[in-house]
Amino acid sequence: MRMRWGPGPVFAFESLIAARRWQVYALRATYVGVLLAGLALTWGPADRARYSPAEAAAVGRLLLDTVIAVQLAAVLLAAPAATAGAVCVDKARGTLIHAFVTDLSDREIVLGKLGARLAPVLGLLACGLPVLALGSFLGGIDLVAVIGAELVTAGVAVLCCTVALIASVWARKPHQALLLAYLVVGLWVVLVPASLLLFPIGPPTSGMGQAWVLSNPIVAAFVAELSWPIWRPGLREQAAFFLVTLLVSWLPIALASRRLRPTVLAQANRPQKRERPDAPARLLDYLPGPPLDGNPVLWREWHRKRPSRWTGRFWTAYAIVSALASLYVIGFYYFWWGHGLIYSGIQVVAAQVNAWQVSVGLLLLSVSAATALAEERDRGSLDVIMTTPLTTREIVWGKWWGTFAMVPRLAILPIWVSAGAAMITGGAIGLVLMIGQILAYAAVITSLGLALATWIPRLGRVITVSVMAYVLVALGWPLVLQVLSILPAFRMTAIQMGSNWDGLNLASPFFGIYATTEWAARWWYGTESSFWSGFRPTVIYNDPTWPLIWIGVDLAIALILAFATLRTFDRCLGRVPETRPV
Repeated sequence: MRMRWGPGPVFAFESLIAARRWQVYALRATYVGVLLAGLALTWGPADRARYSPAEAAAVGRLLLDTVIAVQLAAVLLAAPAATAGAVCVDKARGTLIHAFVTDLSDREIVLGKLGARLAPVLGLLACGLPVLALGSFLGGIDLVAVIGAELVTAGVAVLCCTVALIASVWARKPHQALLLAYLVVGLWVVLVPASLLLFPIGPPTSGMGQAWVLSNPIVAAFVAELSWPIWRPGLREQAAFFLVTLLVSWLPIALASRRLRPTVLAQANRPQKRERPDAPARLLDYLPGPPLDGNPVLWREWHRKRPSRWTGRFWTAYAIVSALASLYVIGFYYFWWGHGLIYSGIQVVAAQVNAWQVSVGLLLLSVSAATALAEERDRGSLDVIMTTPLTTREIVWGKWWGTFAMVPRLAILPIWVSAGAAMITGGAIGLVLMIGQILAYAAVITSLGLALATWIPRLGRVITVSVMAYVLVALGWPLVLQVLSILPAFRMTAIQMGSNWDGLNLASPFFGIYATTEWAARWWYGTESSFWSGFRPTVIYNDPTWPLIWIGVDLAIALILAFATLRTFDRCLGRVPETRPV
């Protein structure tokens, strides 16, 4: 076979199809809008003409950090979502089998699909370069820091796209590939902070320790902000990060090229069957469920709906890791208490463990809430349900409660950790507030998933929007508040508000669970200093005002979304509206 040079026909065809989709332009407009909002918040409403050149340079530096943060967040979220359906969609339609009968090689197909998905993501990164060029007139923007950050972001984009591509080769459905890609990317992002949390050390001195810290994409992108005097990484380390990501990305590409044809042909010759649930999912058969006469949809969701093998394995891995972390925290608590000692650092570990457990669990819940209705809509089985005499209210609330039923299993381990610590510290109020926040966060996520599944017809897009909305609230909202607290225009407001400014962080599930868990697990209500004190949110003790406010806000949003779903369900899904007999 003659070797071809150039992008190839697959790249040209995929790029032409992508250029005709309005979603691509909507993604670009959304990215530019988020970037503009971040720059507007960075600039602030104050009159910049009164500032000195040094203050203008500080504003320019803050502009650089804002653009880097927005670019990195967009790449981590958009790159897997853009590539997860590269192979899954063509496998489902059967068009990939037609490509196999041509003289195209598997490598040409894989590289063509990867390039067509990677080009728009890299195009998003190019949108921030003119902004940085204009901001350089303020001063404070180092060209070396800009080049290094762009290299790191480009490397992250390539690696995220290749991970989603290899997941798309193995998975049958786009949401399975997206879930696997987000899981791998999430582990990559949190692995270094989690290891430093369990084994707190100072600035790394050895080469292996420095390489381990720089393997985190966030640290690699913001190396200029590190204030470690004994180690100041720069452009050389960021270029090495870019080269390493390219080398690591070549492994999924090679594996996808090698396994593309055998995997697709094997799945085509073996029709998809109903998967037998794993052991954790089969435990539901032994639990009491809702009656059939009360709500048949809820009964069906409880008894017949089981997570797929992919989702079940993720839940199993989550349960194993969470159980080990919870045992670690409870064991240390009773070890120190049994020896008559007080160790204030364990409360930080307990808060971190519960915050990460609930955050990851709610991320999985956002996927389950989106697929509860969207997967049946995609399969066509929802049409059968809508032909029955069941009312729209029964269908929607049956789906809602069927999805929300997994929340108690999600909250068992965090409640166990907080309750065990509260028995020693007496922080029962923090335990109650933590339970209320978990239920409120889960209610919002469940209502949002069902609303998106009603309004958006495609399964992959429903899951992508649901996951991105959750991540933006969990991580984007605290970052916005952090930027606002730094700006001179808002600094006085923060001082005037006092602790209320920090209470706004509790809208994020991570910080909300962190605050209430540390309230329940705190040995005393004094202050302590540690290596991690700069990375911890400020917690308000003995004041349940802000937790109660956010619980009420979340419940109100959940009710509004559920009511909107009920009002638009018949129109969006083509069901004849219910009429009362005359």
